Amino acid sequence: MSEKTCEDRIDAALESRAEDFIEMYRMADWDSLHEYGLAYDPWVEPEYDAIYSRYQISWGGPSEEIRFYNNKWLGTKRIEFVYMDWGDHAKRDISDVEWAQWLQDYGIECYGCKEQSQIVSGI
Repeated sequence: MSEKTCEDRIDAALESRAEDFIEMYRMADWDSLHEYGLAYDPWVEPEYDAIYSRYQISWGGPSEEIRFYNNKWLGTKRIEFVYMDWGDHAKRDISDVEWAQWLQDYGIECYGCKEQSQIVSGI
């Protein structure tokens, strides 16, 4: 039996995380949100991808994060859940998910994402 890939595991991971975020969203539980993730990075410049903001949930193997792409010059506004494990990764577009939009707005407002908010607002 071969080991499962990230593509095989991502939907279960996303479902589990979604349940947690939905609960925090419904309860407006800011304390739990602050304690839940490892970090919020307002400006990530990866080597082979567009610039994004990141809410890092876990790190190592496996890692989970939510990426917020807001680039008016590239015409993108996308939110992705990314599941990574040692050279493998999978992602899901969650742009239309209400709790993900709430998390994005919260990050821009509360984490001092000056560069990100400038891109979003077109300043």
